Amino acid sequence: MVTTLTTSQVARVVAGTDFPVASPGRLNSVHVKWNPNGTSFSTGDVVQFIAVPDHARIIDVILTRSGDAVIDSMIASVGDASNTSRWISGASLSTTTGVFLVRSQNGAGLNYLISLSASNEAVAFETIDLTAVSLSPCVTGSYQMTVFYMYEPGSTSD
Repeated sequence: MVTTLTTSQVARVVAGTDFPVASPGRLNSVHVKWNPNGTSFSTGDVVQFIAVPDHARIIDVILTRSGDAVIDSMIASVGDASNTSRWISGASLSTTTGVFLVRSQNGAGLNYLISLSASNEAVAFETIDLTAVSLSPCVTGSYQMTVFYMYEPGSTSD
């Protein structure tokens, strides 16, 4: 069964106790570290890793994995609810590899313009997600993601 997990940053945004940085005209960034130890993490699971505000133009996504001496591996994708591999597709993370940088949309970025409705008006954000495409039986270590974005209020299209 596929499980959706959340990092503490996303959980705070969902709870309304935090909100992603939204400084217009500046490069904003969010860096989150997540450690699955003690959490059931299986193939197909999704980690809602980083929340970005409505009107964010995603510029870069960096995914890193740091581990210990345990030999393990993971194939991962990074995307969002609409496209689970929008930024990173089939990245192989192991004890020897694990840094991926993606310059979104050839450096131009990708806008998030969320259609607000009565059901989501108070929560105008999108999450950048890590999906476990495949895992070895023992996945340890921590995962870190950094997202760089411009906040462009008033933008109406890509």
